[in-house]
Amino acid sequence: MRSDGGRALRVTLAAVLVAGVAAGENAAGSAEQTQLMLARFAARFAEVGPQVGEHLDELYAADVTFRDPVTSLTGIADLSRYLAHFGETARGARFTITDTVAQPGNAVVFWTMTPAGGGDPIDGVSHLRVRDRVYDERDYFDLGAVYDRVPVLRWFTGLVKSRLAPPSP
Repeated sequence: MRSDGGRALRVTLAAVLVAGVAAGENAAGSAEQTQLMLARFAARFAEVGPQVGEHLDELYAADVTFRDPVTSLTGIADLSRYLAHFGETARGARFTITDTVAQPGNAVVFWTMTPAGGGDPIDGVSHLRVRDRVYDERDYFDLGAVYDRVPVLRWFTGLVKSRLAPPSP
């Protein structure tokens, strides 16, 4: 997704996500508040460490709903524990925001996470719904790329991929 065609695909995907949510619920966040939350989101995840689980009330609503390929949870206390654990296990990783699409109350953030010490980056997307704070976050990323970092799982995912791939001519 790094070419101009990739940008068009990202913008189209973001428009579909934002339009789908807007049709289902009237988000009350203003354009200014949404931009403020985007700035706080980018700053929070610029460098990963245990601090990502601290002071979440600056960014998230108390009853925040969070979903990603690993978990689904509700409430700032559960999110704090989850992010603190993530911060410990991914300490030193960096998130780079590669693109955003925003409208009042909704934002889609495209990002790349680069692991500490290098390694293959992981691309992902976060869909944020905003009122005065982010009250709903849905993260999308390739969990297989995460599994590929664990030796035993890398072997297993390689086996699965080889079985799913079409035979070579």
